[in-house]
Amino acid sequence: MFFISISAICSASLTLVIKPTLDAILVPMVVWHDVCTFLIKIFIIFIGKGVGQFGERLCVSRVVVTMIHHLQSKLLTEVLFKPFYFFQTISSGELVSRIIGDLSQVRLHLVNVLLIISKEVLTSIILLGILLWMDWFLSLALSVAFLFFAIPLFFLTKHMRQLTDRGQKSTGELSGRLGELFNFIKTVKASGVEVQELQKFNRANHNIEKNWQHVCWCNALNFPILEIAAGIILSGILLYGVFFIKTGKLTVGGFIAFLGTLLFLYESIKRLFYTVSVVQEIQTIFVRIQSLLSSSVNYGYQQSHPLTIADNYGIEPDFP
Repeated sequence: MFFISISAICSASLTLVIKPTLDAILVPMVVWHDVCTFLIKIFIIFIGKGVGQFGERLCVSRVVVTMIHHLQSKLLTEVLFKPFYFFQTISSGELVSRIIGDLSQVRLHLVNVLLIISKEVLTSIILLGILLWMDWFLSLALSVAFLFFAIPLFFLTKHMRQLTDRGQKSTGELSGRLGELFNFIKTVKASGVEVQELQKFNRANHNIEKNWQHVCWCNALNFPILEIAAGIILSGILLYGVFFIKTGKLTVGGFIAFLGTLLFLYESIKRLFYTVSVVQEIQTIFVRIQSLLSSSVNYGYQQSHPLTIADNYGIEPDFP
């Protein structure tokens, strides 16, 4: 959090140099001593930002790697010491998918998600404070306008969570089905039922594809809503700025500084919304892992019983 705070403060402080740049530096009578002082400040800000980003990424990456390692060991320990009937209710493919596949997927995304959420939330709070300091009335009006557009985004995110849960569950079931199929591959080939198994797989895979297509639609809809909101808000800000600049109550540098700070805030919020779908997937994976750790859970995974394929075709299983 120390390094994240440094990075967020340095990122937000860039907006504070916009007004002096336009009002005091980019003028014909500027003194070179002031220019050099200003450039040194800019250089220090970027050095601090780079150090903060290095430290935050290194620390978070180490924490995530260690966490995933211990969680995989804990999962395997829990599974190995479960009673025998547990292994009759869940396939080997499903177990491998949860212990190795799910956690490997978490490792790929969790570092970026944690960095974006922690840094962008802190940066957004600082930027919002700067906006209130610059013009509290306009900042409050913009906050109300943003809340109006946040309502459809909330319902869209909720629907996307449901679709993600369904997709993760279906993918896990399909992984278990494939593990079961390959365990009984001799029986399947001896019975000549490869076509039937392929048809079953294609139907299940098609349903999963449709579900994830809906997730992609919901995720993509976030961005046009944000862009439309940004266009409406920006138009209102420009009208506000033109009016007060013409009346002499606002300088060009002050207006550009406010607008630049707002654009920085908009980019932070957009990055936060970008991580929503990834957070949904990670949350669903951890729910699946929790269900594996729970000894009282009813897996209800009848199709993963080791005799399923053999029973489907009236075949004796090919093992002693």
